[in-house]
Amino acid sequence: MPKDIHGLPEGAGQPGTIVVLGVTSLLINLLGLMVPLLLMQVFNRIIPNQALNTLSMLVITVLIALMVDGAIQTLRSHVVGWIGARFVHLGSCRLLRRLLFAEPREFDRVDGAKYLEQMNAIHTIGDLYSGQAVIALFDLPFLVLFLFMIYKLGGILVLVPLATVVIIALFSTVFGEQLHKTLDTDMGVNQRRFSFITETLSRIHAVKSMAMEPLMLRRYEMLQL
Repeated sequence: MPKDIHGLPEGAGQPGTIVVLGVTSLLINLLGLMVPLLLMQVFNRIIPNQALNTLSMLVITVLIALMVDGAIQTLRSHVVGWIGARFVHLGSCRLLRRLLFAEPREFDRVDGAKYLEQMNAIHTIGDLYSGQAVIALFDLPFLVLFLFMIYKLGGILVLVPLATVVIIALFSTVFGEQLHKTLDTDMGVNQRRFSFITETLSRIHAVKSMAMEPLMLRRYEMLQL
């Protein structure tokens, strides 16, 4: 799969893309801190002092912050979607180029269904890169900032979100390994199924001439198990 030296999909590692994702992630997380901090000011100072003028200004500030946050998140979503689309385009073109210019002997060694599965895998990975994976990668460093802010404001209460993060990480690791094994098994089953369909359709006249339709159907049903 096409990747750059940063381990991101090709196109995500371009300096301009990294800067845009980094800046938008920074602004989104800072705005995410602004709202609870403003609410703290409302409960700690404005309500006890009945400062209605200050309250109106804070409400306007929060509304503006929410609108800016929505706009920045939309921009980041477009950038991440472009990363996934570019990955699919480059990966598909590269794979097809290698197939077209491959030696016939090398091409015949692998079943055609495997190439179809690889094409589908490129789209699957492209959907992953255009989803939450890249966003989580850029948001992860700000987790330390949030924990630090909770520690400064709540002291020992920081252990609650910290323990939650550790538990989620452990569960993600365990279930991630199981999911990886399941996906490998599913990919193998799909590859055998596509191979059977391709081989059957390429020899459909021989199958019909020998009246092997029921036998092929039973074999296909067994592959579905």
